Amino acid sequence: MCNIVTKRFISCHDELKEKGIIRSSRQFALNLDYLPQSLNEILKGNREVTVDLLRKAIEVYQINPDYLFLGTGGKFKNADFDQGTDNIVHNRNTIKYVPVSAQAGYVDQFHEIVFENELKSFSLPDEKFAHGQYRCFDVAGDSMEPSLLAGDKVICSAVQINHAHRNLKNNHVYVFVLKDSLVVKRLQLPDYGTSHWVLVSDNGFYPEIRIRPEDVRELWHVELRITQFMPSGQQSLKTMQEELAELRKTLNLNTPPFNH
Repeated sequence: MCNIVTKRFISCHDELKEKGIIRSSRQFALNLDYLPQSLNEILKGNREVTVDLLRKAIEVYQINPDYLFLGTGGKFKNADFDQGTDNIVHNRNTIKYVPVSAQAGYVDQFHEIVFENELKSFSLPDEKFAHGQYRCFDVAGDSMEPSLLAGDKVICSAVQINHAHRNLKNNHVYVFVLKDSLVVKRLQLPDYGTSHWVLVSDNGFYPEIRIRPEDVRELWHVELRITQFMPSGQQSLKTMQEELAELRKTLNLNTPPFNH
């Protein structure tokens, strides 16, 4: 027997189908990066809806959280819902932005829908980002140089934790939301029979990190990098050369004379 929140979730799903917003339950599941088989178990009443699935449905289909959790208000927040078609999906702000200043809160308030609703959202014109769940994270520090620079932004797609082993790509860059931190690292898949993951920085100064998959609370695959545009490559090279010359000068001044 499913709980009241699951029943309300199923009711929203059914209305989306009735209105023609979704063509099938399979499409609904895929748009939420959820396994269709698992969704089918929820719709049959054999499984309770998860917090993560609720969060995605609220974001993608503008389902009203007050209706889901309190039973108040309409099922959907989108005023254009009655127009049919895919307005709910295509008119939404698809990408939640997590700046450096909010990353600690993102970790501490993990899966709190109120906190996530306070994050700024934006969309990109690329059709690739029209469906599914995406996050934008600020890059802090120099551990991923030269691939990623401090101040860059990375657009990431969600990786379903329960089935991460099917989707992981060796030597790709991911954002790992751990129990006490958020890190951007390159993943090296373990050898057969090894239980830990190895996270590597592109900057060789930093040591590798070994974690257990069960310590990962969220996993995001880096799809796109947004970086600052340098208007003059020649000027940038000149600045670097000047900095190197100054460094050599400093080193020469600080080097004691060689004694035989």
